[in-house]
Amino acid sequence: MQKKLSSIDVIVFIILTGYFLISNAPSMHIQDQMGLHWILLSLLNLLSGIFILKENKEILSLPIKSIFKSPITVLYAVFFILAGLSLFVAINKTEGFVIYNRLLTTVMSFSSIVLLLNRRLYLLKNFVIVIAILLLIKSYSAIAQFYSGLGKVNLNELLNSLQNSEGNKNIFAATLVVQIPFIIYGIFIHKKLFKYLCIVSLGFGIFTIVIINARASYLGLLLELILLVIGVFFIHLKNKSLKNSYKYLGLILLVFFVAFFASQKSLKKATQQDPVSIYGTFENRLSTITDTSDASTNIRLEYWQAISKAIKDKPITGLGYGNWKLYSTKYMYPYLDENVFSKHPHNDFLEIAAETGIFNSFIYFLIFVAAFVMTIRILFSNRSTDRKYISMFAFIGLSGYFIDAFFNFPLERPHMQLLFVFVVAILVLSFIDDENGSLENEKTSKLKLSIPILIILISSCTVYIHYTVLQSMKAQFIVDNDLNSVDGKPDALPNYKYDQVKAMFPAYPNIAENSEPIGLKLAKYLGKEKRYGEAFKVLDSVHNLSPNLGYDYSLKCNLYSVMGKNDSAYVYAKKAFYTKPRHFYYYRTATYLGRLSKDTTEINKMFKRYCMYRNDEVSYSFYVESLARSYYDIDKLSKIVDRGLVLYPESSLLKEFKDYVIKMKGYNVGKKQKTF
Repeated sequence: MQKKLSSIDVIVFIILTGYFLISNAPSMHIQDQMGLHWILLSLLNLLSGIFILKENKEILSLPIKSIFKSPITVLYAVFFILAGLSLFVAINKTEGFVIYNRLLTTVMSFSSIVLLLNRRLYLLKNFVIVIAILLLIKSYSAIAQFYSGLGKVNLNELLNSLQNSEGNKNIFAATLVVQIPFIIYGIFIHKKLFKYLCIVSLGFGIFTIVIINARASYLGLLLELILLVIGVFFIHLKNKSLKNSYKYLGLILLVFFVAFFASQKSLKKATQQDPVSIYGTFENRLSTITDTSDASTNIRLEYWQAISKAIKDKPITGLGYGNWKLYSTKYMYPYLDENVFSKHPHNDFLEIAAETGIFNSFIYFLIFVAAFVMTIRILFSNRSTDRKYISMFAFIGLSGYFIDAFFNFPLERPHMQLLFVFVVAILVLSFIDDENGSLENEKTSKLKLSIPILIILISSCTVYIHYTVLQSMKAQFIVDNDLNSVDGKPDALPNYKYDQVKAMFPAYPNIAENSEPIGLKLAKYLGKEKRYGEAFKVLDSVHNLSPNLGYDYSLKCNLYSVMGKNDSAYVYAKKAFYTKPRHFYYYRTATYLGRLSKDTTEINKMFKRYCMYRNDEVSYSFYVESLARSYYDIDKLSKIVDRGLVLYPESSLLKEFKDYVIKMKGYNVGKKQKTF
C-alpha cells in the first residue's frame, strides 16, 4: 500500500472531503435545504470532471474498462435508463424531469467518485478520519440540542427537531447508520489518537441514533452489528493470525453497549417527564414495528397497500419517474384526513415500481444482491485483510442504506445518495482491483477522455437546473410564509402582490415542495386582490399538472363563495369532497352548500361516503342539522337522530335535535316544518 501521498492523491482527498462537507453547508431561507445540497453536489461533480480531464494522464491511464463492466455499474445504468424512459408516460413531464435531474446528478457523482478512487482505495485509511470528525460534530450538536431542550420542550417536538440539515430526523439517523461502519473500520486500522477519535465518534453516533427514535435506523444498526460480528469471525477464520480482530470487536461492542444504555437512561427520563409522547425507549419503539395498532406502523402499511394498487394499474410502464406524488391522493384518499399528504410511500422499491415499472424495481433490488455476491467473493478470495475489511464495511454500510430504502425514501435526499454511490463505488473498486496486478499505465484513448467531458457537460446542465429549482425554493419559502400569515383571515391582505410573486418564480418546477402546483399559490394572491377571472384561468391552466389533488377545486369553491355564486361554489365543493372524502372541511363545506340548495339527496349521499372512512359526533350533528334546515322529512329525520343518540348518547347537540323532532311531530301533518 502506498504510504506517501502524491499531489493527485491530496487533491482527490480534498474533493472527497468536499463531497462530505455538503450536508454541513449553512442553512438558507428556502423551502427545503436539499435544494442547496443538490446544487452543491452537482458543482462538486463539475469540479471533479474538470480535475479528471486535466489529470487524465494520471487518472484515465489506469485500467477503467472493468469499472463500467461491473455488475453493479451495469445494473445501475439500466435502472437509470429505464427511469428516464418512464418520463414519456408521466402526466407531468416537467416535474418528472426535475426529479430525474437529481438521479442524473447522483449518477455523475458515482462516475466521478469511482474514477477518483480507482487504484486509490488506500486513501480510505485517512478519509475515515474525516468521516469520524464530521459525524462527531453532528452527533455532539444533536445531543447538546436534546439535553438543552429536555424538560423545556415537548418530547415529540424535541426529537423531531433533531434533524441537522437533512430534512427530518429519520433521514439524519439514516445518514449516521450508513457512516458508522467506516468509523468502525477506522478503529480497526488506526492507532492511538485516531483510534480514540473513532471510538468517541462511534459512541456519540450510536447515542444519537438511539435518542432520535427512528425505527428503521434501529433495524439498520442492529443488522450492521450482526454483519460485523459475522464478518470479523469469518475473516479471522480465513487468517488465524488476526489476534487483534476479536479485541477490536470486543471494544466496539463495549462502546455500543455503553452508548446504548446511556441513551436509554436519558430516554427513560425524558418519557417520564412527557408520558404522553409517541416516542420511547429502544425496545418500546422496536416493538411497534409489528404492532398494527400503532399509528405510524399502520399508516406505512396503508401507504404500501395504496401504492400496490398503483403498481397493479401500470405494472410495466409505471406512472412516470417523480410522478407518484401526483397520484398519491388518488390512491391514498381512504387513509389520510384533511390536508395530510404523503409525497412518498416510505419504500423506495415500491415507489420505483409504481413510477418506472416492476422490472426496473427488480433491477434496483439486484444492485444490492450483486453487492452481496461481490462482497462474499472478496471475502473468499486471497485479497489482503485490509481489502477484505474495506469491502466488508462498505457492504455493511450499504445494508444500513437498504433498510432505510425499505422503510423510507433515501432516493430523494442528496446526502443519502452521496453515501449510496460512495459505498457502491468502493465495492466496485474492491472487486475489480487486483492488488497484485500490474499498475502500468495504459494509453489514454479518446473514448476515455469522453468520460470526464461528459461529466463536465452533463454536470453543467444539472447545475443550471438545480439553480433554477433553488430559486423556486426561495420563492416558495417567502410566499408560503406570506400566505400563512393571512390564513383564516378573510379580510387580511398578504405583504406581496400577485405581480411580485409571479416574478419570483422561474418557469420550472411547476410543482412546489409541498406537492401543490405553483399556480395554486399565484391564484390565492389573485383571489385576495379580487381578480377572480384571472384566478380561475390560472387554476384551470394548472389542473392537469396535478389532477388528483382536489385543492384547486376547493380554491374555486372559496372564490365563488366570496363572489356570492353559491351554485357554482357547490359544484366545486362536491368535486373537492369526492376527491378527498375523508376531508372534514371539504365535507362540511359541501354539505353546507347542499343545504342552501335543499339538496337532501346529495347531503345523504355525501354523509354516507364520509362515514365509509370517518365517524365522529361533530360530523353526525352537522349532518342532522343540514337535513333539518333543508326541511327533510320529519319521520326520517327522527330515525336519523335516534341512531345518532345510540352512537353518541352524550351529545348535547343531538339531544337538542331530539327535542326539535318531538316538537315538530306535535304539529299536524301537512303543516310546514319550522326552521330549526
